[in-house]
Amino acid sequence: MPVFRDEECPRDPIRGWRIGICGYGNQGRAQALNLRDSGCDVVVIAAAKRPSAAQA
Repeated sequence: MPVFRDEECPRDPIRGWRIGICGYGNQGRAQALNLRDSGCDVVVIAAAKRPSAAQA
Protein backbone atom coordinates (compact mmCIF):
# COMPACT_ATOMS: atom_id res chain seq x y z
CA MET A 1 0.00 0.00 0.00
CA PRO A 2 1.47 3.39 -0.94
CA VAL A 3 2.15 5.94 1.79
CA PHE A 4 1.65 9.62 1.02
CA ARG A 5 3.41 12.36 2.97
CA ASP A 6 2.03 15.86 3.60
CA GLU A 7 4.36 17.46 1.06
CA GLU A 8 3.07 15.07 -1.63
CA CYS A 9 -0.58 16.06 -1.10
CA PRO A 10 -1.16 19.75 -1.78
CA ARG A 11 -4.20 21.25 -0.06
CA ASP A 12 -4.70 24.01 -2.62
CA PRO A 13 -7.43 22.19 -4.62
CA ILE A 14 -9.88 22.40 -1.68
CA ARG A 15 -8.59 25.47 0.19
CA GLY A 16 -11.34 28.06 0.52
CA TRP A 17 -14.23 25.67 -0.21
CA ARG A 18 -17.32 25.85 2.01
CA ILE A 19 -18.16 22.33 3.19
CA GLY A 20 -21.31 21.32 5.11
CA ILE A 21 -21.18 18.55 7.71
CA CYS A 22 -24.49 16.95 8.73
CA GLY A 23 -24.12 15.56 12.24
CA TYR A 24 -21.36 16.20 14.73
CA GLY A 25 -20.78 12.80 16.31
CA ASN A 26 -17.41 11.02 16.31
CA GLN A 27 -16.97 11.07 12.53
CA GLY A 28 -18.50 14.49 11.92
CA ARG A 29 -16.22 16.21 14.42
CA ALA A 30 -13.08 14.51 13.09
CA GLN A 31 -13.90 15.31 9.47
CA ALA A 32 -14.83 18.91 10.28
CA LEU A 33 -11.55 19.51 12.12
CA ASN A 34 -9.50 17.93 9.31
CA LEU A 35 -11.26 20.04 6.69
CA ARG A 36 -10.78 23.19 8.77
CA ASP A 37 -7.06 22.42 9.08
CA SER A 38 -6.94 22.00 5.29
CA GLY A 39 -8.18 25.56 4.81
CA CYS A 40 -11.89 24.92 4.22
CA ASP A 41 -14.77 26.95 5.62
CA VAL A 42 -16.75 24.30 7.54
CA VAL A 43 -20.46 24.63 8.35
CA VAL A 44 -21.89 22.09 10.81
CA ILE A 45 -25.54 21.09 11.16
CA ALA A 46 -26.29 19.15 14.36
CA ALA A 47 -29.46 18.12 16.16
CA ALA A 48 -30.00 20.45 19.14
CA LYS A 49 -30.95 17.55 21.44
CA ARG A 50 -27.65 15.72 20.96
CA PRO A 51 -24.82 16.23 23.49
CA SER A 52 -22.38 16.95 20.65
CA ALA A 53 -24.47 19.93 19.47
CA ALA A 54 -22.85 22.18 22.09
CA GLN A 55 -19.41 21.47 20.56
CA ALA A 56 -20.62 22.23 17.05
